[in-house]
Amino acid sequence: MKNNQKQTRIILFTLLLLLLITPASASSELETTIITTTPINLGKSSTTYIALTETRGETDAKDIIVDVEIRSTNELDIDLNLDYTGGVITKQSSNLYCIEYQLDEIQKGSFCKLLLPIKYSEDMAPGMVTISTTTSYYSTELLGLKTTGPYYTSEYKNIILEDPYGKVDIITTPENVNVYMNGIYKGITPLSLEKITPGEYTFTLQKNGYFDEITTKTISKGKKSTVSFSLLRNTFDVSFTSKPSNADVYIDGNYRGKTPLVLTFPVGTNQVQIKKDGYKSETRSLEFSKYSSTSGIDIVLEEIPTTPSPTPTTPTTTSSSAACSRPSSSSNTDTREVTFTVMDTPSSSSSSQSNQSPGFGTLTTVIIVGIVCVYVKQQLPRKK
Repeated sequence: MKNNQKQTRIILFTLLLLLLITPASASSELETTIITTTPINLGKSSTTYIALTETRGETDAKDIIVDVEIRSTNELDIDLNLDYTGGVITKQSSNLYCIEYQLDEIQKGSFCKLLLPIKYSEDMAPGMVTISTTTSYYSTELLGLKTTGPYYTSEYKNIILEDPYGKVDIITTPENVNVYMNGIYKGITPLSLEKITPGEYTFTLQKNGYFDEITTKTISKGKKSTVSFSLLRNTFDVSFTSKPSNADVYIDGNYRGKTPLVLTFPVGTNQVQIKKDGYKSETRSLEFSKYSSTSGIDIVLEEIPTTPSPTPTTPTTTSSSAACSRPSSSSNTDTREVTFTVMDTPSSSSSSQSNQSPGFGTLTTVIIVGIVCVYVKQQLPRKK
């Protein structure tokens, strides 16, 4: 009996000795899981969970410390005033924040969830954030009589940060154009607008002396769009020249000056008339709309032909004297002299006058005088 008891004690002692000299290995095992969403919009709150689970189910995990690093590729800005369920958050650098959690124990086969609320500032640049954890803990042995460790486990998760808003640049020629977005005045060009909620917007561009331009643009989150326009003038400059120059220019019946001349026209239809004494007037119709092109107008005026007026004929009096005498054989011959005066009067018919040749009246007078002389000579008595 005593030998059996002695043997039992030896076996128990041997087992205890083996347990004591066994190299330290975790009888409990913690598994770390990072639960979060990605991508995350800047300016929005995001809750990340760190789940710690004892997976072996043999002993408890004790004296647990969880170190969390939040590291960004760009400058990092998060809210430090949130409840981190017992965690202490510190800012290590412009792109690194650290949080430390301390737990007494996690019983075998159970789990613990740590809350990691993070709000990324909307002023941050889009990029990537890495959340990494390093967990250290101890394991109990021999019914809690012995503690082994520390043991370590780690995990990481990459999160994409996106800008939830869109941007747009408005560029115009000329500059200093008023910009309205959905009817709300935003400024003058060149103009950059940021933090625009994604969607479709109507942009109206206005400037005195130019046609309004209206366009729609779809703004997408995290992207920059561009609205670019060359505004068209709402007046048209037209130059007028003529041959010959110095002609009068009338617009819709109103005198505007002499050629060469440059005039400005609004949108619409106008009647243009070019006049000059001695020339036929020229009329043009000018019509202007938004996309009309302008050019100079060069007009060649046609000269009016001149008709010579008839020259009036002044009545003339032609005196013709003729001496009709008959020669005698002696000195005491009776000689008589007859003098005729003939009035050469133009015909009352204008058509007859225009058909006569120059000197016709004079020739007629000479013939008549000759006939009369012959007649008178025959009638004179002859001296025997």
